[in-house]
Amino acid sequence: MSEDRSTRRRILAYLKGRPLPLVESMPLHISDPADRMVIAFLRMAGESLPWAIGWKIADGPARILSVPEPRNRDLVSSMVAEFGDALISHLGIDSIPTDEEPIPDERLPQVWIGGPTDLDMLHLIALRFARARRGNDNLLSRLNCCGRCCHELFECAGNPFRANCVVASQALRTVLVFPTEPIRTMHLGYLLAMIPDGTLHQRLSRGEIAESVALSTSLTPDVERGLEPLVTAWSKGGDAERESARLELDCILAKEVTRRLDSVGAALQVLGNLKLPVSPSATSIRTQSIRALQMFKKYNARVVGGEPSRSPETDHDPLFAASHFLQLDADRQEAAGELLHHDSLALSDAVHNGKAICGDVVKRELITIPPRTLRVRLTVQTADFGPLRLREGDWTHCPIDTNSSLRWVIQSIDEIPNGGRLVVLQANKPLGVDQEPLQGSKRVVFHEASEPELRRRLAAMVWDLDDRLKSDALPSRAFLARLRGQDRGHTPLPSDVEDD
Repeated sequence: MSEDRSTRRRILAYLKGRPLPLVESMPLHISDPADRMVIAFLRMAGESLPWAIGWKIADGPARILSVPEPRNRDLVSSMVAEFGDALISHLGIDSIPTDEEPIPDERLPQVWIGGPTDLDMLHLIALRFARARRGNDNLLSRLNCCGRCCHELFECAGNPFRANCVVASQALRTVLVFPTEPIRTMHLGYLLAMIPDGTLHQRLSRGEIAESVALSTSLTPDVERGLEPLVTAWSKGGDAERESARLELDCILAKEVTRRLDSVGAALQVLGNLKLPVSPSATSIRTQSIRALQMFKKYNARVVGGEPSRSPETDHDPLFAASHFLQLDADRQEAAGELLHHDSLALSDAVHNGKAICGDVVKRELITIPPRTLRVRLTVQTADFGPLRLREGDWTHCPIDTNSSLRWVIQSIDEIPNGGRLVVLQANKPLGVDQEPLQGSKRVVFHEASEPELRRRLAAMVWDLDDRLKSDALPSRAFLARLRGQDRGHTPLPSDVEDD
């Protein structure tokens, strides 16, 4: 969405005195309650690893783990390993898929977290444990697998074409615009306080109270200062004093984690109460997410079998980094394009930005390119006369095409006297009469596809044909050979993300 239209809608929400929908249909895939795992983290100020972890699946009881001293690595490692066992079980990592394509009714296990600091914690766990090398063999394998899962969830959360990990505050901002400054919408409690009925003043007052309560991975300073004597007592006291301090710490930390879990649950309830029809784009996102999970399961099995794992800190190879970035950027643009045909608000943004064409098909013809190649050509009349960023030769895509790989190349753009344009588009693939796309369609939308298409081609071209990366950017054979030092005498690349 362009910044000016976002500002206009925020002003409109301010005038209306309440949050307003940004979309007409739900662009997010939300799995069934039994397939949703809500996770919350707490950490001590200045520390990067969790002090307490809580998770909950469906309406079951919350499971909360904590340690009395978060600077004790052994205690934290044991806690993370136990959390990792639950995460691995929820994602079904141990089951290796055999099908190449996702089963239509296959379940998609999701992870929901509260905000960006919880997402950072997933990355920090990956950095610390995904490639840990010292310790008990059984504990080490559990920690490594947990770290790899957290790394995968961290990457999926940054890709709008993946629904494996969802940030609750970001999900609310995706479907609603709030009458307040954008920086304040980062606080999940503030967003939830703006939802219930009331005047604008009442909503803002509730929001100010809500944002004074910490929902991030950090505790409020007053609460943490109150825990300091308990941590000291556990570290330096006698057995009775240590046990008393541990029980009190567990109780306080459990209350903090529970409040964070409840806030994510409240966000899910808000999304359900909107009762927005599910966009077909959510189905595409679900399919891509299941495919990504299948790819990760296979990758994890190879790592367990001895293959080097990906580093959560570096791509090691510039070609690998370039391919990953291009694929991610293409996914972002395609996720936005999928929504256009089924949501007039999103479509109006794209048309306003000149990145989409919306009009009526006024002519269909089957042309012959010598010697005998048949191509479908459409003439679309648009009513808008605003700016258009699309040019002759650009590639476009129509989301309702049954052939998802079909692209339409703009042949010409002509303005018509009474306003609007005539745009001639030609299919990029040979098609017969019985294969004509968009059968029976009159009103159609074509959105920009040149950049996603180009980026996907570049992502494939950065590797040789036999060593090209797959869609989820798993390591290629050439990359693994270089990592092992088997490629023409190259020395192995260092993998010292964790040294203990």
